[in-house]
Amino acid sequence: MCEDIWFDDGNIVLHVDKTIFRVHRSILAKHSSILRSMLSLPQPDNDQGKALPVIPLYDSAADAKELLMVLYNPFYFSNARHSFGFLSGISRLSTKYDIPSLRGEAINQLKCIFPTTFNAFEFMPSREAVESLAIRAVNLARETDCWEILPCAFYYCSRLPIPNIVRGTSGARLSRNDVDVCIIGRDLLLKKQRKVSHPFLYAPPPGLPKPSPNGRPGGCSAPATCVEGGNPGAVLKYLNGLDMLTPMALEIFTDWQKIGRCGACGDKQAAVHWIAVEKVWEELPQIFGLGTWESIEKRGD
Repeated sequence: MCEDIWFDDGNIVLHVDKTIFRVHRSILAKHSSILRSMLSLPQPDNDQGKALPVIPLYDSAADAKELLMVLYNPFYFSNARHSFGFLSGISRLSTKYDIPSLRGEAINQLKCIFPTTFNAFEFMPSREAVESLAIRAVNLARETDCWEILPCAFYYCSRLPIPNIVRGTSGARLSRNDVDVCIIGRDLLLKKQRKVSHPFLYAPPPGLPKPSPNGRPGGCSAPATCVEGGNPGAVLKYLNGLDMLTPMALEIFTDWQKIGRCGACGDKQAAVHWIAVEKVWEELPQIFGLGTWESIEKRGD
Protein backbone atom coordinates (compact mmCIF):
# COMPACT_ATOMS: atom_id res chain seq x y z
CA MET A 1 0.00 0.00 0.00
CA CYS A 2 1.25 3.48 -0.88
CA GLU A 3 0.38 5.75 2.03
CA ASP A 4 0.98 8.92 -0.01
CA ILE A 5 -1.64 7.86 -2.56
CA TRP A 6 -4.27 6.18 -0.39
CA PHE A 7 -7.51 8.09 -0.03
CA ASP A 8 -10.07 6.72 2.42
CA ASP A 9 -12.91 7.89 0.20
CA GLY A 10 -11.30 6.48 -2.95
CA ASN A 11 -13.51 4.16 -4.94
CA ILE A 12 -10.98 2.18 -6.94
CA VAL A 13 -7.64 0.47 -6.33
CA LEU A 14 -4.77 0.42 -8.80
CA HIS A 15 -2.42 -2.54 -8.48
CA VAL A 16 0.95 -1.61 -9.99
CA ASP A 17 3.80 -4.07 -9.64
CA LYS A 18 3.75 -4.85 -5.89
CA THR A 19 2.12 -1.58 -4.81
CA ILE A 20 -1.54 -0.63 -4.48
CA PHE A 21 -3.03 2.87 -4.69
CA ARG A 22 -6.52 3.82 -3.56
CA VAL A 23 -7.75 6.63 -5.77
CA HIS A 24 -10.86 8.21 -7.27
CA ARG A 25 -12.31 6.90 -10.49
CA SER A 26 -13.43 10.41 -11.48
CA ILE A 27 -9.89 11.86 -11.22
CA LEU A 28 -8.45 9.20 -13.52
CA ALA A 29 -11.31 9.44 -16.01
CA LYS A 30 -11.08 13.24 -16.13
CA HIS A 31 -7.45 13.33 -17.24
CA SER A 32 -6.94 10.16 -19.27
CA SER A 33 -9.04 8.89 -22.17
CA ILE A 34 -7.33 5.48 -21.96
CA LEU A 35 -8.04 5.07 -18.24
CA ARG A 36 -11.57 6.35 -18.79
CA SER A 37 -12.15 3.57 -21.31
CA MET A 38 -10.59 0.97 -19.02
CA LEU A 39 -12.75 2.05 -16.10
CA SER A 40 -15.91 1.94 -18.20
CA LEU A 41 -15.53 -1.81 -18.72
CA PRO A 42 -17.58 -4.05 -16.41
CA GLN A 43 -15.53 -5.10 -13.37
CA PRO A 44 -15.78 -8.54 -11.77
CA ASP A 45 -17.39 -8.70 -8.34
CA ASN A 46 -14.95 -8.95 -5.45
CA ASP A 47 -16.22 -10.54 -2.21
CA GLN A 48 -19.87 -10.22 -3.20
CA GLY A 49 -19.36 -6.63 -4.28
CA LYS A 50 -18.09 -5.40 -0.89
CA ALA A 51 -14.48 -4.86 -1.93
CA LEU A 52 -13.29 -2.04 -4.15
CA PRO A 53 -12.59 -2.90 -7.78
CA VAL A 54 -8.90 -3.55 -8.41
CA ILE A 55 -7.36 -2.49 -11.73
CA PRO A 56 -3.94 -3.96 -12.59
CA LEU A 57 -1.52 -1.68 -14.42
CA TYR A 58 1.71 -3.06 -15.86
CA ASP A 59 4.01 -0.15 -15.19
CA SER A 60 6.71 0.91 -12.75
CA ALA A 61 5.23 1.54 -9.31
CA ALA A 62 7.55 4.52 -8.85
CA ASP A 63 6.43 6.05 -12.16
CA ALA A 64 2.77 5.40 -11.30
CA LYS A 65 3.18 7.10 -7.93
CA GLU A 66 4.69 10.20 -9.54
CA LEU A 67 1.93 10.30 -12.15
CA LEU A 68 -0.80 10.08 -9.50
CA MET A 69 0.86 12.75 -7.37
CA VAL A 70 0.82 15.09 -10.36
CA LEU A 71 -2.80 14.28 -11.22
CA TYR A 72 -3.87 15.14 -7.69
CA ASN A 73 -1.61 18.19 -7.42
CA PRO A 74 -0.76 19.75 -10.82
CA PHE A 75 1.33 22.48 -9.16
CA TYR A 76 3.72 19.78 -7.97
CA PHE A 77 4.77 19.43 -11.58
CA SER A 78 4.52 22.87 -13.14
CA ASN A 79 6.05 24.93 -10.32
CA ALA A 80 9.40 23.15 -10.20
CA ARG A 81 12.14 21.68 -12.35
CA HIS A 82 12.41 17.93 -12.01
CA SER A 83 15.03 15.26 -12.62
CA PHE A 84 15.40 13.40 -15.89
CA GLY A 85 14.18 10.22 -14.17
CA PHE A 86 10.98 11.90 -13.00
CA LEU A 87 10.34 13.46 -16.41
CA SER A 88 10.99 10.13 -18.13
CA GLY A 89 8.33 8.39 -16.03
CA ILE A 90 5.76 11.14 -16.55
CA SER A 91 6.51 11.25 -20.28
CA ARG A 92 6.12 7.48 -20.68
CA LEU A 93 2.87 7.16 -18.73
CA SER A 94 1.28 10.36 -20.04
CA THR A 95 1.95 9.09 -23.56
CA LYS A 96 0.71 5.56 -22.80
CA TYR A 97 -2.49 6.72 -21.09
CA ASP A 98 -3.12 9.76 -23.30
CA ILE A 99 -2.78 12.64 -20.84
CA PRO A 100 -1.90 15.52 -23.20
CA SER A 101 -1.40 18.25 -20.59
CA LEU A 102 1.14 16.23 -18.62
CA ARG A 103 2.88 15.02 -21.75
CA GLY A 104 3.24 18.61 -22.95
CA GLU A 105 4.69 19.79 -19.65
CA ALA A 106 7.07 16.83 -19.50
CA ILE A 107 8.35 17.55 -23.00
CA ASN A 108 8.79 21.25 -22.19
CA GLN A 109 10.95 20.37 -19.21
CA LEU A 110 12.88 17.73 -21.15
CA LYS A 111 13.66 20.43 -23.72
CA CYS A 112 15.35 22.40 -20.94
CA ILE A 113 17.77 19.47 -20.62
CA PHE A 114 17.99 18.72 -24.35
CA PRO A 115 17.32 22.11 -25.99
CA THR A 116 15.81 22.77 -29.39
CA THR A 117 17.30 26.26 -29.89
CA PHE A 118 20.92 27.27 -30.37
CA ASN A 119 21.00 29.93 -27.64
CA ALA A 120 19.37 27.62 -25.07
CA PHE A 121 21.97 24.96 -25.87
CA GLU A 122 25.00 27.24 -25.71
CA PHE A 123 23.99 28.85 -22.43
CA MET A 124 23.22 25.64 -20.54
CA PRO A 125 25.02 25.77 -17.18
CA SER A 126 26.22 22.15 -17.03
CA ARG A 127 26.28 20.21 -20.28
CA GLU A 128 28.84 17.68 -19.07
CA ALA A 129 26.36 16.14 -16.62
CA VAL A 130 23.77 15.75 -19.38
CA GLU A 131 26.02 13.59 -21.56
CA SER A 132 25.57 10.70 -19.13
CA LEU A 133 21.81 10.80 -19.86
CA ALA A 134 22.17 10.83 -23.64
CA ILE A 135 21.48 7.16 -24.40
CA ARG A 136 18.51 7.05 -22.04
CA ALA A 137 17.18 10.23 -23.66
CA VAL A 138 17.37 8.76 -27.17
CA ASN A 139 15.54 5.64 -26.01
CA LEU A 140 12.89 7.71 -24.22
CA ALA A 141 12.35 9.88 -27.30
CA ARG A 142 11.86 6.80 -29.47
CA GLU A 143 9.49 5.19 -26.95
CA THR A 144 7.32 8.29 -26.53
CA ASP A 145 7.65 9.74 -30.04
CA CYS A 146 9.26 12.87 -28.59
CA TRP A 147 11.49 13.79 -31.52
CA GLU A 148 12.08 17.30 -30.20
CA ILE A 149 14.87 16.12 -27.90
CA LEU A 150 16.48 13.66 -30.36
CA PRO A 151 18.93 15.97 -32.20
CA CYS A 152 20.52 17.24 -29.00
CA ALA A 153 20.48 13.80 -27.39
CA PHE A 154 22.18 12.26 -30.42
CA TYR A 155 24.82 15.00 -30.34
CA TYR A 156 25.64 14.11 -26.75
CA CYS A 157 25.69 10.42 -27.69
CA SER A 158 28.16 11.15 -30.49
CA ARG A 159 30.59 12.58 -27.93
CA LEU A 160 30.66 9.37 -25.91
CA PRO A 161 33.53 6.90 -26.36
CA ILE A 162 32.86 4.53 -29.27
CA PRO A 163 32.59 1.44 -26.99
CA ASN A 164 29.86 3.21 -24.98
CA ILE A 165 27.96 4.08 -28.15
CA VAL A 166 28.10 0.49 -29.37
CA ARG A 167 27.70 -1.43 -26.11
CA GLY A 168 25.90 1.11 -23.93
CA THR A 169 26.73 2.50 -20.51
CA SER A 170 25.17 2.66 -17.04
CA GLY A 171 22.65 -0.04 -17.93
CA ALA A 172 21.34 1.76 -21.03
CA ARG A 173 22.13 0.96 -24.64
CA LEU A 174 21.01 2.19 -28.03
CA SER A 175 19.08 0.07 -30.48
CA ARG A 176 21.12 -1.31 -33.35
CA ASN A 177 19.56 1.20 -35.72
CA ASP A 178 20.34 4.12 -33.42
CA VAL A 179 23.94 2.95 -33.02
CA ASP A 180 24.23 3.28 -36.80
CA VAL A 181 22.55 6.69 -36.72
CA CYS A 182 24.93 7.88 -34.02
CA ILE A 183 28.13 6.59 -35.67
CA ILE A 184 27.20 8.06 -39.06
CA GLY A 185 26.22 11.37 -37.44
CA ARG A 186 29.47 11.38 -35.46
CA ASP A 187 31.48 11.12 -38.66
CA LEU A 188 29.48 13.93 -40.27
CA LEU A 189 30.00 16.13 -37.20
CA LEU A 190 33.75 15.64 -37.38
CA LYS A 191 33.64 16.75 -41.02
CA LYS A 192 31.53 19.79 -40.12
CA GLN A 193 33.97 20.55 -37.33
CA ARG A 194 36.89 20.57 -39.77
CA LYS A 195 35.22 22.45 -42.59
CA VAL A 196 32.63 24.71 -40.93
CA SER A 197 32.81 25.32 -37.18
CA HIS A 198 36.48 24.87 -36.21
CA PRO A 199 38.57 25.16 -39.41
CA PHE A 200 41.05 27.43 -37.61
CA LEU A 201 42.31 24.37 -35.72
CA TYR A 202 43.10 22.62 -39.01
CA ALA A 203 44.09 25.42 -41.43
CA PRO A 204 43.94 29.24 -41.65
CA PRO A 205 40.23 30.10 -42.00
CA PRO A 206 39.06 32.00 -45.07
CA GLY A 207 37.96 35.60 -44.86
CA LEU A 208 40.40 36.73 -42.16
CA PRO A 209 43.39 39.03 -42.66
CA LYS A 210 46.40 37.24 -44.14
CA PRO A 211 49.98 38.42 -43.76
CA SER A 212 50.92 41.18 -46.18
CA PRO A 213 54.29 41.12 -47.94
CA ASN A 214 55.82 43.14 -45.11
CA GLY A 215 54.46 40.68 -42.52
CA ARG A 216 51.77 42.96 -41.05
CA PRO A 217 48.21 41.65 -41.57
CA GLY A 218 45.49 44.25 -41.66
CA GLY A 219 44.07 44.88 -38.18
CA CYS A 220 46.49 42.52 -36.38
CA SER A 221 47.66 44.05 -33.10
CA ALA A 222 50.65 41.76 -32.54
CA PRO A 223 52.04 40.53 -35.88
CA ALA A 224 55.28 39.26 -34.35
CA THR A 225 53.51 36.70 -32.17
CA CYS A 226 49.99 36.35 -33.64
CA VAL A 227 49.29 33.25 -35.73
CA GLU A 228 47.76 35.57 -38.33
CA GLY A 229 51.19 37.18 -38.56
CA GLY A 230 52.71 33.87 -39.54
CA ASN A 231 53.43 32.24 -36.16
CA PRO A 232 51.79 28.78 -36.15
CA GLY A 233 53.72 27.42 -33.19
CA ALA A 234 50.98 28.19 -30.63
CA VAL A 235 48.35 26.30 -32.63
CA LEU A 236 50.53 23.21 -32.91
CA LYS A 237 51.28 23.27 -29.19
CA TYR A 238 47.58 23.62 -28.35
CA LEU A 239 46.57 20.76 -30.66
CA ASN A 240 48.97 18.39 -28.90
CA GLY A 241 46.68 18.42 -25.85
CA LEU A 242 43.33 18.41 -27.69
CA ASP A 243 41.12 15.42 -28.45
CA MET A 244 40.25 16.01 -32.09
CA LEU A 245 38.39 12.70 -32.45
CA THR A 246 35.51 13.68 -30.16
CA PRO A 247 32.98 15.88 -31.96
CA MET A 248 33.05 19.48 -30.76
CA ALA A 249 31.26 21.08 -33.69
CA LEU A 250 28.75 22.73 -31.31
CA GLU A 251 31.29 23.74 -28.68
CA ILE A 252 32.10 27.45 -28.67
CA PHE A 253 35.87 27.93 -28.79
CA THR A 254 37.28 30.61 -26.45
CA ASP A 255 41.02 29.86 -26.18
CA TRP A 256 42.05 32.34 -28.86
CA GLN A 257 45.15 33.56 -27.05
CA LYS A 258 46.27 29.97 -26.39
CA ILE A 259 46.34 29.30 -30.13
CA GLY A 260 48.29 32.49 -30.77
CA ARG A 261 45.56 34.96 -31.77
CA CYS A 262 46.04 38.55 -30.67
CA GLY A 263 43.05 40.39 -29.23
CA ALA A 264 41.99 41.96 -32.53
CA CYS A 265 42.30 38.77 -34.58
CA GLY A 266 40.69 36.69 -31.83
CA ASP A 267 37.65 38.97 -31.74
CA LYS A 268 37.23 38.75 -35.52
CA GLN A 269 37.56 34.99 -35.50
CA ALA A 270 35.16 34.62 -32.56
CA ALA A 271 32.41 36.43 -34.47
CA VAL A 272 32.90 34.24 -37.55
CA HIS A 273 33.11 31.13 -35.37
CA TRP A 274 29.81 31.80 -33.54
CA ILE A 275 27.94 32.07 -36.85
CA ALA A 276 29.58 28.88 -38.12
CA VAL A 277 28.63 26.89 -35.00
CA GLU A 278 25.06 28.15 -35.28
CA LYS A 279 25.02 26.92 -38.90
CA VAL A 280 25.98 23.43 -37.73
CA TRP A 281 23.23 23.58 -35.10
CA GLU A 282 20.65 24.33 -37.79
CA GLU A 283 21.84 21.25 -39.69
CA LEU A 284 21.90 19.00 -36.60
CA PRO A 285 18.61 17.14 -37.30
CA GLN A 286 19.71 16.37 -40.89
CA ILE A 287 23.08 15.12 -39.61
CA PHE A 288 21.23 12.43 -37.64
CA GLY A 289 18.64 11.71 -40.34
CA LEU A 290 15.77 13.41 -38.50
CA GLY A 291 14.66 15.96 -41.08
CA THR A 292 14.72 19.64 -40.11
CA TRP A 293 13.96 21.54 -36.91
CA GLU A 294 10.78 22.75 -38.60
CA SER A 295 9.61 19.25 -39.54
CA ILE A 296 10.36 18.00 -36.04
CA GLU A 297 8.32 20.83 -34.55
CA LYS A 298 5.39 20.03 -36.84
CA ARG A 299 5.62 16.36 -35.89
CA GLY A 300 5.24 17.33 -32.23
CA ASP A 301 2.15 19.50 -32.81
